[in-house]
Amino acid sequence: MSLITVSIVSHGHADLLVKLLDDLEKYCVDIIEVILTENIPDEKCVNIKDYKFKSKVIKNLSPKGFAENHNQAFLISSTSYFCVLNPDIRLKKNPFEKLVNSLNSNDDAVLIAPLVINSDGLSEDSIRRFPSPISLLMRVLRIKTKNQKFQSVGNILYPEWVAGMFMLFKADFYRNVNGFNEIYYLYCEDIDICTRIWRDGFIVMVDDSIQVIHDAQRSSHKKMKYLMWHISSLFKYFCLYFFKIGKIRKLYTSKIN
Repeated sequence: MSLITVSIVSHGHADLLVKLLDDLEKYCVDIIEVILTENIPDEKCVNIKDYKFKSKVIKNLSPKGFAENHNQAFLISSTSYFCVLNPDIRLKKNPFEKLVNSLNSNDDAVLIAPLVINSDGLSEDSIRRFPSPISLLMRVLRIKTKNQKFQSVGNILYPEWVAGMFMLFKADFYRNVNGFNEIYYLYCEDIDICTRIWRDGFIVMVDDSIQVIHDAQRSSHKKMKYLMWHISSLFKYFCLYFFKIGKIRKLYTSKIN
């Protein structure tokens, strides 16, 4: 019986997707089921049924956003854990068994992620503090800030939020909060759900002894529509949480100290 549902959304990413599916078959075949959502048609056909792990395919009639895609995948899953995984992730070994063990080491933990590195072995900026207008302005102006340090115990870090490229949830929690917030089409879904985790008295963790490889596409830096989606999502996030972040940070501090 599969332990973990892996939800992957492809936007015509056949070349990347095949590499990830090969990794999943090589390292994780006995513990996963994969739900592949084809958000847009792909000229190159990837037959997921050729792989040895259990799988399901969703073919969207029209493109959906990040939150809606993963939420609809969750509705047809039946495992104890639900993993959101970008198609441009590569695995070096099975990350799931140790992540599940680490996740279950704390009753309040409901989300865990590995340390994400790029192909040069350098850490990606996938674990961060909640955004603020000032921190965003500093990023736009490329003003360097001090390295973000988070509370840690052994290999476990406690960031305020983790990026949506690799997120492993306890399925019961994901169900109870109705998954990602579908007011966002793209961007900030990951920040939003982590904000709700800390707000509700639960914990986000990163196990930095587990590493996966990711080469960020940075679409919002290249295409205007992605940039506009990013700005729109940040506006929605601040409308929801701007006056609540101080209180949520106090809850964060109380949970990890």
